[in-house]
Amino acid sequence: MLAITAVLSILIGSLRAGISPMPSSRKAHRAVFEMLERTTPDNQQTLTLIDCGSGWGHLLFKLANRYPNARVIGYEMSFIPWVTSYLLAHFFLLRNVTIYRKNFLSQALPVSLQEGDILFTYLYPKGMEKLAKQLAAEHQNTALSSTNQSGPWPLQLISICFALPGFEATEQKNLTDLYRTKVYRYSLEKDPSIIPDRNR
Repeated sequence: MLAITAVLSILIGSLRAGISPMPSSRKAHRAVFEMLERTTPDNQQTLTLIDCGSGWGHLLFKLANRYPNARVIGYEMSFIPWVTSYLLAHFFLLRNVTIYRKNFLSQALPVSLQEGDILFTYLYPKGMEKLAKQLAAEHQNTALSSTNQSGPWPLQLISICFALPGFEATEQKNLTDLYRTKVYRYSLEKDPSIIPDRNR
């Protein structure tokens, strides 16, 4: 009965989110960290890493371990993956991890985006379209503030599988896996002129 309840919970969460909480591959994670090594600042205490759909925590926990002085945030709306990753984060004493049970695509983020933050996504085409609109709205509402004093580097987004509509990737890796997975990195400059007009 418990197993059936868990499966139903995941199915309901998947229907609400539009995608099931499937983990990304190790090859994709390696590509992500290769990109991070070249782009992250030396001072990890100024760094916030945000997984926009953290699922079971596979990438989230790797980020927390690789960057122990950074702030690592996950968003997951499906209850079973969220509670599992929440409990595992406490079990492994990952004190730099916070996991919200929220859908980042449907409401304002509990954490305002700051210059220098890095977002991670493993979504689906519709989700990427919604994210592009949300980033445009964040920009228009001046949520991207200049409070970071350690040096000017842009907000970044690293996406596994799907491109961000209307934005040009700064870097792209093509993996040699079965699905020919692509990993994209975007530098989202603070200049609002780079945000595409979604009404065109």
